[in-house]
Amino acid sequence: KPLVASTPSGRASGKQDFRNRLDMMLAEEDVARAISLKLFERFEGDAELLPKVMQLMEKKWGFPSWVFPILWSHLRRVTGQAENPSLIKEHEWETAFMRWLEALRA
Repeated sequence: KPLVASTPSGRASGKQDFRNRLDMMLAEEDVARAISLKLFERFEGDAELLPKVMQLMEKKWGFPSWVFPILWSHLRRVTGQAENPSLIKEHEWETAFMRWLEALRA
């Protein structure tokens, strides 16, 4: 079953769908962690590839573009870097991703 409720055009149908997906992801910590790890596999820690993952989350899951700078902020905090990190370890990604989802829900 897809993570996204889509319109006939295949695009997520707005802010409410995004909120619903976010609530679903956070309903069980294991679901959010599994998604986090699946996303990590797409960029394998190479931050240069992360924008493509963000585009995927925006297109397929309806994440609005304004949320991604918040994710970068969490990644900088977790990695202890002042600038966007170039390499992200799996445990850093998972921690930042989980904190980011919680921050979006707030």
